[in-house]
Amino acid sequence: MTNLLSAYFSRLWKDKFFWLAMLFMAGLGVFLTLNQYNSQQLLQRRDLAETASFALEDYCFSFQWVIGGVAALTSSLFLGREYQDGTLRNKLIAGHSRTAVYLAGLGVNIFSSLLLCASCFLFSCAIGIPTMGGFEAPAKTILLLCLGNLLAVVAYCSLFTLIEMLSSSQTSSIILTMLVFLGMLALSVFLIGRLTVFQTMVNLLPTGQAFSLAGGGDEFLPWLPLYSAGLIALTTLIGILGFRKKDIV
Repeated sequence: MTNLLSAYFSRLWKDKFFWLAMLFMAGLGVFLTLNQYNSQQLLQRRDLAETASFALEDYCFSFQWVIGGVAALTSSLFLGREYQDGTLRNKLIAGHSRTAVYLAGLGVNIFSSLLLCASCFLFSCAIGIPTMGGFEAPAKTILLLCLGNLLAVVAYCSLFTLIEMLSSSQTSSIILTMLVFLGMLALSVFLIGRLTVFQTMVNLLPTGQAFSLAGGGDEFLPWLPLYSAGLIALTTLIGILGFRKKDIV
């Protein structure tokens, strides 16, 4: 599996779309942080300074709003080439197990998606800390936010990898992953309006978690990593079992 990961990472560094996505996420971090700063300045000019304080945790995780869509597109283009170029079939012929191939694909998706998040996070901090200050929440809350964001991204990746490894077409992978992301987002928005009944479903969906994680957390923050871990385990198990039975041509 080490060789599989090494081959994936070698190709990732040469992937132009991945670097364009990194640039986009960096620009997003800059844009959202400057927008937050301008909002703060506007409130201060209107003598509302007491409501104009923004802690770093309130905006540095803003990548959650878009990472699902960006990761869906980036990972589909990357793994979709495995079928298109016949690379996937060659790996199986070379003796690699289907489980190892699947987990390597999941691993590179997680790694690339976390790098995309880091690009947005670091540029957001680079601008936000000098202008608005650092974290204000307790250390325990910050750790839970970091863990929650990490596992929410991994949950996206596990779901997208399931689709990409069971779809033999790059185009189909792109369409299906984007539809799943947009569908989850629409469902989360709908359910949030009915939280007393559907809070568990909101917490289970990565798109639902984004409303908490991107804004610095809420009372459900300690439970979000558990929901993500359950979704990761379920989708990875289904994906491995399905990939073992899939005909590779």
